[in-house]
Amino acid sequence: MRYSVFLSIAIGALVCCSLSGCSNSEKQVTTSSPPPPTNPAPTTTGAGKSGIPCQGTIISPTDDIVSIINNGTPGQTFCIEGEHRITSTIYVKSGQSLIGTTTNSRISGAVVLSPWQPTSTQGVYYYDGPYANTQPHQQM
Repeated sequence: MRYSVFLSIAIGALVCCSLSGCSNSEKQVTTSSPPPPTNPAPTTTGAGKSGIPCQGTIISPTDDIVSIINNGTPGQTFCIEGEHRITSTIYVKSGQSLIGTTTNSRISGAVVLSPWQPTSTQGVYYYDGPYANTQPHQQM
């Protein structure tokens, strides 16, 4: 947040100066890039594409993705194949990369709602399963 405020102030000063003309007595505002992070940030890439090259630990749809990533080492690369539905938290460590290698590579915490019931109107269905009475933002 600090950088965005500084950048906004700097840009505002540059715009003001360019519109009204700067005199030599006015201070010039310069911007600089934020310092590089001390630890590399985790990255993700490849989702929705197929044939993404990946050299790392392959995680297939039947593997326990949560325990594999949580027990991984900092800087490790994971090659995600297919869809993974999770019910617990993944803790991505510093420098780890999650690379989707197939068009359906994804990690989802969503719950599949099933079964759906047909109504008397063609093409209209309703859900009356165990989550039907859940209030918005209610924990499961």
